[in-house]
Amino acid sequence: MFCMSVNGKSQLRFLSILRKIGAVAALILMLTALLLLISIMRTTYASLVNYDSSLSRLITGRTFICGFQYPAGPIKRWYFLVTFFLAIALPYTSLARFLTHRKIPLAYWSFVIPTVALYLYLLIILTIPFSWLIQYISAMGFTARRLYAVFYGLAGYVVILGFLFWAVRKPHQKNTQSQ
Repeated sequence: MFCMSVNGKSQLRFLSILRKIGAVAALILMLTALLLLISIMRTTYASLVNYDSSLSRLITGRTFICGFQYPAGPIKRWYFLVTFFLAIALPYTSLARFLTHRKIPLAYWSFVIPTVALYLYLLIILTIPFSWLIQYISAMGFTARRLYAVFYGLAGYVVILGFLFWAVRKPHQKNTQSQ
């Protein structure tokens, strides 16, 4: 794993080889995560909570309240799923970002496009229960637990968007002319 160079300094050959893989590795790593998340979400019980197309009801503006008398259970399940997916996606994306050499434009874009798609999908998964929560609060009023859930949802948005900004930020180029 370690090798000795001519001047006696040890180098981590394994990581340098992984970083040189580039565009193909970035694309494969991030598409794998995205496709895995989509396949898991397709078969999850929380996606079957509202049998009458959650997305169509969200778009048309029909309230979630009319489907369930107390939607706290489905909202909790969806929040748990978002937290679970984030707990998997954040370290995975960090590892993929570390292992890919993003200074090459093709490698950078092959990392960024699936990463943006993955985190936009996570935002959609978070938006559905958050909109249900807002409708529930509108219909039933505030309580301390509902206020905690609002803050939890807002913190989820901050974490996802902040991490997405960090992940897709272009690497700094060293200016060799100034030295």
